[in-house]
Amino acid sequence: MRLSIFPAILWLFVNLLPLGAQRPEKIVSLSSTGDNLLEIFVTPDRVIALSPSAWDKQQSTVSSEYLLQVPRPPLSVPEILELKPDLVLVDWETPQDTLLQLRQGKIITEILKEPLTWDDVRVITLRIARVVKADPSKILDIMHNGTRALQKDYQAWSGAQARKVAIFSRKPLSKGETSFFKELLSNLALNLVDPPTTAGSFGDAEALPQLYLFPSVGNEASGKFLPLPVSFLNSRGPEAIQKVRELFEILKTNS
Repeated sequence: MRLSIFPAILWLFVNLLPLGAQRPEKIVSLSSTGDNLLEIFVTPDRVIALSPSAWDKQQSTVSSEYLLQVPRPPLSVPEILELKPDLVLVDWETPQDTLLQLRQGKIITEILKEPLTWDDVRVITLRIARVVKADPSKILDIMHNGTRALQKDYQAWSGAQARKVAIFSRKPLSKGETSFFKELLSNLALNLVDPPTTAGSFGDAEALPQLYLFPSVGNEASGKFLPLPVSFLNSRGPEAIQKVRELFEILKTNS
């Protein structure tokens, strides 16, 4: 959870790399990660369109205020080619035929890797900042200070609570098991176990889960069971800090 290099040094390093073309002014995102980072780094007037998930209230990583200023709904590949954007952001799950069409149309395409660790999040943040010609130092400071604040909060709270076990259901929150989200929580000394079906197999009574986390469908909150929005783990970059803080407060409140 620590920032390995001071943000200002990282910014200097990124700007020493070859910058290529001029600042992109017509940008399309086909990635929820790209949506989130464009809102951080780019004014809406430079964005042609965002991904379909940006328009889904359950999955969106973009504020409604920003979304209202984006002129177009999601675009098909032929529509993207017709508008000739300067840059298209795609993710690791983008079909190969889509990538091929964009490249054949000589569209500059940036593929965002899946952020499995907090270091991955920082690398992606730096990469996009470089591509869109933005300064990421403020955002890196927020990420760094946010994790430090979480650590401080946990140290003040832990003690007897340190053995708490939180269980994520397999779907759709399971991506938290292999992402920077779990890494952050693990660094707060919370033991995450997946799937919930293992709950009855603990040999040590003290290790029994104190709280179950599962996707919300209605008003299921009862006892140890705590529903979470399906979109809870859709956060990327510094937005994830706030989501982890929210979950941390939930765990404290329900301990």
